[in-house]
Amino acid sequence: MKRFKFFQTVALLLCTASITLIACCDDNEPPGNDNPPPVIQLADESLQQQSFAPDKLTGSFSFEATAAWTATVVETTGRSEQSTGPEWITLSQYSGEAGEQTITITLTPNDTGNERSADIIIVSEGQELRISVTQAGTADDGQDEEEEIIADTGEWDWVEYTVLNIMDDGTDHNITGHYYLFFKEPGYFLPGTARGETPRLKDIGAISWKEFSIMPEPEVNYSDGWSLELIPCIKGHGYFAALNDIDLQGTGLQQSVRFWVEDYIMQGDEIVGAKLRCTQERFPRLLFAEKDGTSYDFSGSYSLILFEKPQSIIGKWRDIKLFNGFTFIMDAGEMEYDEWQDIMQKESDYQESGIPAFNETDWSYNTEVTCVKGHGYYIRCVEYDKETGEVHDLNPADGFYVRDYLTENGKIVGLILDYNYDDQLVFVDGYWEDYPIWPDFPDTPHF
Repeated sequence: MKRFKFFQTVALLLCTASITLIACCDDNEPPGNDNPPPVIQLADESLQQQSFAPDKLTGSFSFEATAAWTATVVETTGRSEQSTGPEWITLSQYSGEAGEQTITITLTPNDTGNERSADIIIVSEGQELRISVTQAGTADDGQDEEEEIIADTGEWDWVEYTVLNIMDDGTDHNITGHYYLFFKEPGYFLPGTARGETPRLKDIGAISWKEFSIMPEPEVNYSDGWSLELIPCIKGHGYFAALNDIDLQGTGLQQSVRFWVEDYIMQGDEIVGAKLRCTQERFPRLLFAEKDGTSYDFSGSYSLILFEKPQSIIGKWRDIKLFNGFTFIMDAGEMEYDEWQDIMQKESDYQESGIPAFNETDWSYNTEVTCVKGHGYYIRCVEYDKETGEVHDLNPADGFYVRDYLTENGKIVGLILDYNYDDQLVFVDGYWEDYPIWPDFPDTPHF
């Protein structure tokens, strides 16, 4: 009986110890693991994508790891990752213990003539952090490339206009379309008619014809300088003649037309008339691309392009939740603007547009595409599954037409891109643009 009680006591003690041990273990377990804290945290997320000029050779980024980590570098030039690390990029450190870390990136000069890219991959406790590095390229042949010199003619050759000599002869002169204008000595304009209505006039002020011919139309609000009375005729000034929405009802007229005073017609010392350039052309969606590294995000799809050189663009990568979005570009070649616009309108309406089917040979990604005046371009965001690398979706194509070059001292410094189809908008470095982006020209009011 005593032996039975002894074993009973021992069993009870062992059971109590087991329960205590389990309880202690439970108390030491971490809380729910539904949202574990990050193992690797980048100090500045803006440094996750880094761009370098051909001769910029160093950069850095900082992160904090809660466990030991390792770093590798993989080549991504041409989109596909290469199995061997590139020789043109090295890191100050390839492994380390937990804590705050700062890695210095060292590059070699890129004289290949082509852009190259790589990903720095930090791994800790199964978590991965990628830093994308892109370095622009320049040819190193010992000689400066001969740059094309473009003469400034003072006008865009794609803006059509008529020349009108107007004098005080009692005539209601036709500016263009159905808009008319009187000239009154000794040097004044007076609104004429527009199918029975009287348009208002607005003096924009001193401006070159080149700039005035493509500037956006001002709001027609019949205030802020819009006049029914005599206004001075001044050489080198631009003017709008317009009707507002109320007066336009039932007329079928374009809201405004523009004219510019090229010169006076003189009789002795008196101004008796004026030589005008007149046009009713409108260019509601133009991009003036001249800032290095500016990104253009097209609203019709996930397409993202960068303007990094005076005459070239690059299709770039973007993160689209479960997918990698790669923007591919195709030069459609020389074509008339109306032809390009018709193609893009059909594409945006999901009709048969004639845009070539996507393939990675004819469409360019992460490669400089030279833009040529009078050429149309197609851009398409292709979504790749992050897990399998397979194509998940082909978004409808966006596009733009190269209207002209921006020049400075005869050298190309940028492009004028037209994207006027459907209700397209472009997101430019953080701002939606439905109107032109005006560059800052130092020598003249603009051009």
